[in-house]
Amino acid sequence: MYKIYIRNFLFYLFIIGFITISLIYNIDKPIILVLNSYNTDYSWTRDVNEGLKKVLTATGSYNVRWHYMDTKNYPSESHKQRAGLLARRVVDEIKPNIIIAVDDDAQEYVAKYYIDRPYIDIVYSGVNASPEAYGYEKASNVTGILERLPLGGIRDTLLAILKDNPSLPEIKILHLSDDSGTVQADDEFLHNFGKNWDPIKLRPSILVHKYSEWKKAVLNADQEVNCLLISNYRKVYDENEKLVPAADIMKWTVENSKLPIVGVNGFTVEDGAKFAVATSPFEQGEVAAKMTLQILSGKKTTEIPITQSKQFIIYMRDKFEWSLPAIYEAFARAANKYWESSKED
Repeated sequence: MYKIYIRNFLFYLFIIGFITISLIYNIDKPIILVLNSYNTDYSWTRDVNEGLKKVLTATGSYNVRWHYMDTKNYPSESHKQRAGLLARRVVDEIKPNIIIAVDDDAQEYVAKYYIDRPYIDIVYSGVNASPEAYGYEKASNVTGILERLPLGGIRDTLLAILKDNPSLPEIKILHLSDDSGTVQADDEFLHNFGKNWDPIKLRPSILVHKYSEWKKAVLNADQEVNCLLISNYRKVYDENEKLVPAADIMKWTVENSKLPIVGVNGFTVEDGAKFAVATSPFEQGEVAAKMTLQILSGKKTTEIPITQSKQFIIYMRDKFEWSLPAIYEAFARAANKYWESSKED
């Protein structure tokens, strides 16, 4: 009986010692908080996370926490305010050394409140607006990577299509999207590309709020252009101001458009479109993670220059209306972003 007590005592002593050592070991580790604007049901967020995880390996030298504001599914201003307040409480509670703030809502409702805060650094990723929009331009504790449409890649792809389709005399494109703030920032960059589009012709954009406006734009587009350039449609509302499911919008668009569709986000193809040239979410995650490791190694954020996206990914299905050089399909397959059309398609 005495031996049993001794054995149990030693066992529990071991457990208590192990837990104590673990707590002491972990309490001194730097904490990285990955603050996502959206949720993991959004492919962009999943792929940004993949890029982060590729670099932030389990080295044991830091702790990584994750928080999701979920503003893509709940885009109302009231929800964003509540989500921002909750996220700031999380920041204040866990006191991270570094916040990796992903996408614009994480900046607007959380990260900007920690500008120049002692003992905390901010690394942003997936930002469509300018750093000035959040007061980052003079901040001493902020750096990051901007998300920009891969305009050069889109133009070069359209030129490859023009060359590969001799019966096509020219390409005229119309940018169709919802009227969200993120898109308006993208649309400005799109038109500032100016003469770099030549010989592609870019018409004035149509940014809509209502689903009825979207349908009208799709049905009438062929009167002025021969290609639809679609960016976002996740903030399109019905007549009762309820969000229309994005997949439903793209399904209707594919079925009713008289023109080929080129997406500038990967989810357009995931939702049923045939082709997209999109900014790489993996790059956004990897670059932000590498900046974070630089800070942890002792580098100041002011010594890490702000950069912007340089990589893009091809997403496609096997029934795109125009022929493309084979390298595009190979690129999409290599990135695991190629979908075989079903027999019913």
